[in-house]
Amino acid sequence: MASTIEMHPPPPAEALCLPPRYVQRTQNQTLDTPLRSTPYWSGQRLANAARYQFHVYAWAAHLIRRRHLRSVLDVGCGVGVKLREHIAPVCDDITGIDQPSAVGAAREQQVPATFIEGDLERGGCDPGRAFDLIICADVLEHLLDPRPAMDLIRRCCHERSLVLLSTPDRPRRRGRTNMESLKPEHVREWSIDEFARFAERAGLRVLRRRLRPQDDAPVRSAIAREIAWRLRLAPTSRLCCAILLCERARP
Repeated sequence: MASTIEMHPPPPAEALCLPPRYVQRTQNQTLDTPLRSTPYWSGQRLANAARYQFHVYAWAAHLIRRRHLRSVLDVGCGVGVKLREHIAPVCDDITGIDQPSAVGAAREQQVPATFIEGDLERGGCDPGRAFDLIICADVLEHLLDPRPAMDLIRRCCHERSLVLLSTPDRPRRRGRTNMESLKPEHVREWSIDEFARFAERAGLRVLRRRLRPQDDAPVRSAIAREIAWRLRLAPTSRLCCAILLCERARP
């Protein structure tokens, strides 16, 4: 998501629509820095890249077909395999933004897109144009300060743009009482309600919400556990990928 070591603390929890007692991490461990022995995008992450956020990109492809969208921006695109598998077959104007290791891997795999190496927290990665659909899938929880990335997303919207945002749903993934990320690479994790409030505070209007498995598992395989979670008979739910379909808020 960036190329330098971040030393500044994250914004206060309340500024990001988190509970006041939520404890955020103080370092972005997704970064490729001189302190890492290997790039973030390597090994098992490359092998799993096509599986996770599967339902986000499947929804994106559906929107492209249904609404005749012609251009896509993927903010924090990773190695681009989901762009190649889901988006490229239905759209030929694709741009992805991510840190150099991800962009390099995407180019090696010949993903049919334009890629920009960028720092989502410090700027300098603005493509300078608007897009019909903007995707930001499980990225914002990695950033010390996700607000610049949200500003970028909003700047890349025209009046009819659609935005798909996703993040792990904290109470479903970690349990209702969890107030600190258990994953070192996640600075924070929202509930779907908190995430929707954060999106709206950033200048978007939430049109629809979905809860889906984090990987490519069928939705039906997770329904029973979700019902048990809602009845407080299970501590977690497999429907723990929170997805928001948004548009730019009107003035």
